[in-house]
Amino acid sequence: RLLSHASKAWGLAQRWQWFPQDRSNPAARHDRFAEPHRGRDLSREELGRIGAALEKEEDGAAVAAFRFCLFTGARPGEVISARWEDIDMAARTWQLKAAKTGPRAVILGQAAVEVLAGLAKSGPWVFVRPGASGVHLPSLRPLWDRVTARAKLPDDVRLYDASRHA
Repeated sequence: RLLSHASKAWGLAQRWQWFPQDRSNPAARHDRFAEPHRGRDLSREELGRIGAALEKEEDGAAVAAFRFCLFTGARPGEVISARWEDIDMAARTWQLKAAKTGPRAVILGQAAVEVLAGLAKSGPWVFVRPGASGVHLPSLRPLWDRVTARAKLPDDVRLYDASRHA
């Protein structure tokens, strides 16, 4: 990882003209270790247990946000900071203005639209923290910890595996 970071830093320094263009990148001629694959795919049985655990949850906003992650493939951070002004229910799109990979539009399938239709609009945020008007959910981590315990999932299953990879 250090070689990757050093190579990127050197390349940026050359682009910004902090170093002469004719000097070679010192990290470019070294062998790098293969990056280990992080995360894993969940089985249908594990996804079913997650669904059953979600049915027993009382935090409706967090459950809705998690389901929206599942139905859109969006990152948990993108979902909890979603704003109503970025969602066009008629066109079934969600405009992500500041996504990790840049602005993009997410097409909303029927299941995602149904999640949104079940929510009350109480301020700019789609997924509002219970009992705190005008504040979005801070994280899906507490929900995920409860769901994994209830569903008896292995320790290697991450929130990101369920929300993005499923």
